[in-house]
Amino acid sequence: MNPYHELANAIIMQAVKDYRMALKRYFLRPQRKEYQQDVAELERFFTSEWFEALSELDGPSLMKRVRSMVRMEVSA
Repeated sequence: MNPYHELANAIIMQAVKDYRMALKRYFLRPQRKEYQQDVAELERFFTSEWFEALSELDGPSLMKRVRSMVRMEVSA
């Protein structure tokens, strides 16, 4: 794998980790504005042209899968 792809994958993996943590905090305390803002910022990334330039993944589908996993973790 070339260095560009490695960097792009690392950026996306970090964004997914950040999104999972932001969602966990938000699901536990949805009234907190900063948690809402964190989630919204990451969702903008997953639907951005930059995300599309970094990856061939479908950002909205990825968000849906992560959101579903976090909901299961939080409700368990």
